[in-house]
Amino acid sequence: MVNGGGLIRPHVLAASDPLDRRRVEELFLWSAKRFTEVAGYYIANKQIDRTFFDLDTWEEYQTTYQDEIIYLTPHFGHQAPGTGLEITNDDSYFEGELSWSCKVQVDSADCFMVMGWPVVDGQGVFGGEDWAEVDQRFKYTAGDTSLPDEPVTAVAFTNAGYMTLGNTCGVTGVNGRSYSGVLIASIGRCKILSAQLNLRKSLR
Repeated sequence: MVNGGGLIRPHVLAASDPLDRRRVEELFLWSAKRFTEVAGYYIANKQIDRTFFDLDTWEEYQTTYQDEIIYLTPHFGHQAPGTGLEITNDDSYFEGELSWSCKVQVDSADCFMVMGWPVVDGQGVFGGEDWAEVDQRFKYTAGDTSLPDEPVTAVAFTNAGYMTLGNTCGVTGVNGRSYSGVLIASIGRCKILSAQLNLRKSLR
């Protein structure tokens, strides 16, 4: 047990004392309680100060998430709702890891491709893109050995259920406040049901 520095023990154990479990436990709980109090003898003030840490010790997390949304993508790229994140960076620059995901419902009769990619500091991060598309957009008349002049039937996703788009990538950014999000583009119509964007910054 610690003695001095304002820490007063309820019991004093001499060298020849038998081990009394009750007194040992009370001493332990008393010390733990006093160490967690904000006072002059607080353990962090005595043993751990800022000079013990380097700048790259710290990590900063920023995230945004939205669920139970029904958003119908138009026929051009659009930001998925629930991914609007203002990045706060007071250092000269930052390096970090960005991860995103979207739950998508496709229309098997009208959707041929869904694609998403994150945007950081106004720049598209295409290394973090993800997409899903049908194997072949058109199919031709069965049994015909020659290609017809026009396709017969448009082929879409075989399953009109749900899929998940998402990826993880490394990013860099500059000082200030910048906007980040996920852009979605599709051939045909699909629904974004939920979306999440997470940024882990490693300050160096």
